Amino acid sequence: MEFCECDLGTLLDNMRTPFSHSEVKSLLQQLLCGLEYCHSHYVVHRDLKLPNALVTRSGELKIADFGLARLYHKPTRPMTPQVATLWYRAPELIFGSTEYGPAIDLWSVGCIFGELLTHRPFMPGKSEQEQVDLIVDMIGAPTERIWPGFQQLPMAPLLRIAKDKRYNNLKLVVRDVSANTTLLLNALLTYDPRKRLTVQGALDHPYFYEMPTATRPVIK
Repeated sequence: MEFCECDLGTLLDNMRTPFSHSEVKSLLQQLLCGLEYCHSHYVVHRDLKLPNALVTRSGELKIADFGLARLYHKPTRPMTPQVATLWYRAPELIFGSTEYGPAIDLWSVGCIFGELLTHRPFMPGKSEQEQVDLIVDMIGAPTERIWPGFQQLPMAPLLRIAKDKRYNNLKLVVRDVSANTTLLLNALLTYDPRKRLTVQGALDHPYFYEMPTATRPVIK
């Protein structure tokens, strides 16, 4: 891998102005293209986050740190749920599922997308309970209707869910963006991993075909 000047986490921390919408689109598209290569070779990364997305001076993004990556199989084989940095951890992992696949990476992509759009940590929980609270605040409480079987997961009896929080608040958190931007973010941050967008589904989303077109950021 050629030298990359910085990672997205450091870059966001030190930027004076947020990325433009066209730059966010380019970074997300590059992230998804790299992830598509991984998933097409049956590799799930399991630790996507801003610091693991390296960026060159010319704005080229590269996925790094494959220390937690694993081959996945169909049918799935049991794997530890203790993967992915908490802020980016998919709900099926938080609730203790040991049978999961590439959908966990797409949840992480959704969290990264949210951070790029808002220029701040999106759901920065300090514990699994707090992370669940933040997710529920953001997209509403899970139910058996929208996520069949989640109540049978190992951690479901131990984690509190504010059932009165039924509403998706993404539009209130991520403002001044197109309808397709919100739709893509919502499709990535979907409780049921079987309904969550695949990487190819994300790349084919109308968001990438509307104005503004993707433009690589120039890192100074």
